[in-house]
Amino acid sequence: MDIRKPSITFFFVITLVTSLSSYNTLAASVINSANGDVCDVPCVPGKYELFECAHDCMVDGFSTGYCDKKSQKCCCTNKGI
Repeated sequence: MDIRKPSITFFFVITLVTSLSSYNTLAASVINSANGDVCDVPCVPGKYELFECAHDCMVDGFSTGYCDKKSQKCCCTNKGI
């Protein structure tokens, strides 16, 4: 019984640390453009372009989306373009 309690405690501590450390990684993957739009998915010519970007943004509740030329990312916005 003495070995189980520290082992279970160690397991829970490792699980907590792992879940908290991945939180910052997920948040860092989203980039805000200069005008405050949310940019996260890379635009890939021939695979993920304006149509796919705008569609995914509208599904996520934004008014539209565009491929930012500087960051090469899909940026979602609620402003008219």
